Amino acid sequence: MFGLSPWKMETSGLFRQKPVNKSRILKLTFSSAGTFYNIVFFIAISSLSIYIAFNNSTSLYDSASTVSSISKHIQLIVIVITSLIVLIYLIRQKLLITANNRFKIVDKKLNNCADYTFKINSRDCLIFGFNFVITACLLVIRITTYLTVKIIVSNSIAYTVASLMIVQYAAYLKMIKERLKGINAVILKLGTFKSKIYHSNELTRADIGTIKVVYLKLGEICQDIGNFYGLPILMVIFLLCAKNTFVLYNIILATLDPNNSHDRIWEDGLFTMQNIFLIMLLVSEVTEVMKQNIKVYKIINQLKDRYLMDEEMKRELVLFVNHLLHIRIKFTACDIVPLDRSLLAIITGTIATYLIIIVQFNISQLPQ
Repeated sequence: MFGLSPWKMETSGLFRQKPVNKSRILKLTFSSAGTFYNIVFFIAISSLSIYIAFNNSTSLYDSASTVSSISKHIQLIVIVITSLIVLIYLIRQKLLITANNRFKIVDKKLNNCADYTFKINSRDCLIFGFNFVITACLLVIRITTYLTVKIIVSNSIAYTVASLMIVQYAAYLKMIKERLKGINAVILKLGTFKSKIYHSNELTRADIGTIKVVYLKLGEICQDIGNFYGLPILMVIFLLCAKNTFVLYNIILATLDPNNSHDRIWEDGLFTMQNIFLIMLLVSEVTEVMKQNIKVYKIINQLKDRYLMDEEMKRELVLFVNHLLHIRIKFTACDIVPLDRSLLAIITGTIATYLIIIVQFNISQLPQ
């Protein structure tokens, strides 16, 4: 994520495997070189935050002395948050390695189901490419606008790390969603002529047992990923809310005061668009995962109603439903902020509230 992840991928058997690994999930292992790189990166970011603390003049919002002072402190907090995110990746990388490797177990078991098919989706590449283009455009604008390297670095690294982390989190959520969709598709075919094993109750029971095990594994993956990204996502939400508040404040101030030039309108516009894209991406993926989770219950109930099953198969489905009741697939930031659609209301309300306060404060300071 930062140029070199603190883990390494085993790609030696990717194309030698027969059948070929269609899911393209590579096994992750601990990487000494990657860990060393991230330690150096953490030291560099920490040194930058210390440097800014003693040379606190990187604010770009100079329209009011009080607001400018606040923005300087926010900028320092942003750099500190970035260093903490890197530190969390170093300390808790085992959680993400374990979660990623569990996907291989899940895919191996799902491939044993007669009706399971995996479709390769290139959407991840498009999302990463779109985010990369916006980040590159922002960097070009900053290079042509800012006067010092310190300002360029302090205003680029933090938000690049934040955006890449959200894209990575969304990619894992999409992987979970695709597996849940595959499970739902398999269950939908059971008991119909579309199923390859509709003639065999024994094979159908075996597939139900496999799906139950896979679902439990997906629940463990959700828990690991949620634990890993909980604190970083909470910090990133604060980071983006704080930055967007000052960006929108600057735009509003330029609108209210025609004499106040606003040379950074393109940067502010692109930055706001990127943040909206990232938040919508995260929220949509979380919502889709939760929808697929709820859909499992409905499909199983339909299966029980339409399928003439023996007592043993009915008992398997009842046990499956009982297991589902104990698996809660939800995603929050440290159990404080939900990451579903309600996150949009929280962010919008927070930014709007602080914007009103800052704008009113600035208007009260204008000469009568």
